[in-house]
Amino acid sequence: MLKEFNVVTKDRYQLIDITDQVEEIIKESKIKHGLALIFVLHSTAGIFLTENEPGLRQDWLQVFKKMISGYNFLRVNRTGKIFDCGKRQIDPRDLATDFFG
Repeated sequence: MLKEFNVVTKDRYQLIDITDQVEEIIKESKIKHGLALIFVLHSTAGIFLTENEPGLRQDWLQVFKKMISGYNFLRVNRTGKIFDCGKRQIDPRDLATDFFG
């Protein structure tokens, strides 16, 4: 089964909770036990699991920004896309997680 949905961002640095969309797709599938592969097609996006607690979300944004600041030596910095390129090195584009209904 393959399902797709779009995520629209408003800011350059942003964490978006997609739990509801993923849960709805699993629910609609009527599959009770399985493995969900969540994949982000855009090269400047990443996906990871964490608790959706406001303080933790702010902490993660700060961690990513701080880690990315170490990529100042890259030539892509001249285009203003240093965060985008560097982020791909630390944040994967896919995630597999099990689920039980």
